[in-house]
Amino acid sequence: MKYFFKNTKFVIVLSLLVGLGITLFIQIKLNSYIEKLLDNQKMLYRYYNHSVILQKVTSGLALLESNMRGFVITGESEYFETYKQEKENVKKNVEMLTDNFPSQNYQNNIYQLSQLVEDKINHTEDVIKIYHSKGQKSAMEEINTGLGQRIMQKAKVIPEAVIVKLKNETINLIH
Repeated sequence: MKYFFKNTKFVIVLSLLVGLGITLFIQIKLNSYIEKLLDNQKMLYRYYNHSVILQKVTSGLALLESNMRGFVITGESEYFETYKQEKENVKKNVEMLTDNFPSQNYQNNIYQLSQLVEDKINHTEDVIKIYHSKGQKSAMEEINTGLGQRIMQKAKVIPEAVIVKLKNETINLIH
């Protein structure tokens, strides 16, 4: 009978140790899954923010064009003031993308976008300078060359492509 009790105590202690070991193993595994989930959540949040900024750049370029045209057509300073403010917003958004994009895979796209934004801003500035120096008719002729629209079309393609890539990466993170 003594042997049975000693054996029973041993089995109980061994069972507790095995249970404790299993519990620790599960906790360690669960902790690693939670850390991965949190990392993925942070990455998803960054992807979302960058998608929003990319969309702001695209819409900002459209507003630049619209306000520049409104100023040239009407001569009203309200359009020019809105143009100047939007120009600063677009520059700030491109700078945010350049400095903080989550993946090196997109640096070439962001660089190309920043060059196109610079080209677009330079073109709109040129049109406004022509308006001030040569008048409305000359500025309208410059607008009608279509250069600004071609730059806009190129600039729209990059954010759209990057957003699609970001969405695909997001889907891969979730799975």
